[in-house]
Amino acid sequence: MTEKKLNKPKKNDGGDRLNKMESSKTIKTIEELLDVNESYKVPEKIMNIMFDKETREEYFWRFMKNFDYDLSYDWFQQDFEENHADRGKSKQDFTPKSITNLLHKLIGLNGTTTFEPAAGNGGIIISRYAQILEEKGLKYNPSDYFYVAEDLNDRSMPFLLFNLTIRGMNAVVLHVDSITRECKGILLILNSKNNSLGFSDFNVMPYTEKTEKYFNVKFVEKYYKEHVESELFINEWKYDIRRLLWGLGKYL
Repeated sequence: MTEKKLNKPKKNDGGDRLNKMESSKTIKTIEELLDVNESYKVPEKIMNIMFDKETREEYFWRFMKNFDYDLSYDWFQQDFEENHADRGKSKQDFTPKSITNLLHKLIGLNGTTTFEPAAGNGGIIISRYAQILEEKGLKYNPSDYFYVAEDLNDRSMPFLLFNLTIRGMNAVVLHVDSITRECKGILLILNSKNNSLGFSDFNVMPYTEKTEKYFNVKFVEKYYKEHVESELFINEWKYDIRRLLWGLGKYL
């Protein structure tokens, strides 16, 4: 893969939207980083690379270098808002930075598990991750934190998975309607090496009754193909899910 270094777009911190010129630059940069020529191709391209670890991490490094290793915000926000969000039917929009800050002040940074329904691209989770990282610094330990995210939108899901995996998080992502619990799949993201500077593995949880029962969902289709990168953890599912989700420290 040829390395690309493009002009870094202006950071959107979740406040006022970028002006038209900056927005266009951001969207164009993302398209070029992903080797696509149209924005509508971005979600599909991201989802495809998620299933190839070597290729995925090559793209991760490309993004990291282009955005100066700044993981404190969602690089895709402007692109998704302008080209992929369904504001009419699904009322999709991003949570304002002021609301995100208020949420973090209310819940504080003492908790180790974060749950976000209607997660979208994962903006609130990314903000919390950034605040924890800023507070902990070199003492940050990925296995101390666990995230559970739910969303039903097919187009936002690739961005969410990319965002959590590139930040080396431990998370379960449910592609689900949070009200009806109709589910297309459950993805397990694990920082198997507990490396604060590393990326996570990406896994598709098995489409079984046990999975349905534990996560209180009903699979309506097998949206994701079988994919396992963390074999030790997936095998543990056969015995005790609690040891898989909350006993990560035993293995890391």
